[in-house]
Amino acid sequence: IYSLEFRASHKKPYNPMLFNKAYQLAKKYNRIDDINDVEHNRVLFFMSQHQYDSAMIYILRYQDNVPKEEQGEGNREINNLLGDIYYNAGIYNKATDVYSELLEQYEKEDNWNYFRPYVMMNNLGQISLLLNNTREAKAWFTRSLKLAEERLTTNYRHNTIGYIKIRLAETDLKLGDLDAAEQLLN
Repeated sequence: IYSLEFRASHKKPYNPMLFNKAYQLAKKYNRIDDINDVEHNRVLFFMSQHQYDSAMIYILRYQDNVPKEEQGEGNREINNLLGDIYYNAGIYNKATDVYSELLEQYEKEDNWNYFRPYVMMNNLGQISLLLNNTREAKAWFTRSLKLAEERLTTNYRHNTIGYIKIRLAETDLKLGDLDAAEQLLN
């Protein structure tokens, strides 16, 4: 299964039909986690090829495989991918809806010691930049940075904070605040 998935998405020329073989093999042996893994990797492959319609088909199949009552990171990953499809396809209003809903879940749980809420805030900031709303983008990146500095204690803390500072510095440059951008980069 893993070999077929790897060959489908990494061996050139690409052969996405190998995903079907991997899926059928996983289904034959009733390997639910492998079925979901195939669908997940298939979504990522089609997104990387800018084939968002195909990615959408497989994200919906992946979503059908994960029970709705099973709230947790599995469903959040699916929703995150759905938001990414919308984002990459340029459907920013739908991406904003998905990312905002995911962020709301972390806010309700007061869970700031995980990477995904920061990714959601940063994605919302990036969308704001793409829509030429630099002030809103700055608000998102600033909030993300503040929470990461205060609440994130995982081993990827420094990478997350560094990334947010770069995004915030780029936003400050767009706003013409060279001193703030330089301070963040230093």
